[in-house]
Amino acid sequence: MHLAQGDLTQAAQVLDQALTRFRTLGNGLGEANTLQDLGRLHLAQGDLTQAAQVLDQALAINRVIGARHGEAKDLQLLGSVQHASHKHEAAAFLLRQAAVLLKSLGDRHGVAETLNLTGSLLIDMKRPQDALDTYREALDIARTISASLDEAHALEGAARSHLALGAPGQALLLLRDAETLYRDLNRVPEVDLGL
Repeated sequence: MHLAQGDLTQAAQVLDQALTRFRTLGNGLGEANTLQDLGRLHLAQGDLTQAAQVLDQALAINRVIGARHGEAKDLQLLGSVQHASHKHEAAAFLLRQAAVLLKSLGDRHGVAETLNLTGSLLIDMKRPQDALDTYREALDIARTISASLDEAHALEGAARSHLALGAPGQALLLLRDAETLYRDLNRVPEVDLGL
């Protein structure tokens, strides 16, 4: 709750308390979920070393208890940590693992989300055509399952890809579609393309 509201210090305190309780109770799933939330919090704070450490712990627990969705989310978050650390190949490897696992679980929303993360990584790796292809796949899935936020992210990413490919006109069209979705969702675009 506090993490979603932006109160990171209070969120960290609540999560630390929850982690202690889950460990005392021997509740592996609760422990893994709390570690995952702590990892997300550290990532948001830019503490990438701590984020990686707690997410590695969450991943190990989720694998032991067979919590495959938790495992996939841990892989996805670890991929984001590696991306933020500019360790692009490691990030790509983790995101591929997450996508494969999510596909095997039939989690199309998770797959679309992971593809959007992968597209952003590919842009940063200076591979705009691969990014565009990845965003198109995410867009197809998002539209099929009516996931408007994933659709907006995919449109925004495809716009970034077109811009990198030297097609600002196409980028502007996609960005306008993304902005419409963001407005409908009461959200703001995550990237200013400067168009």
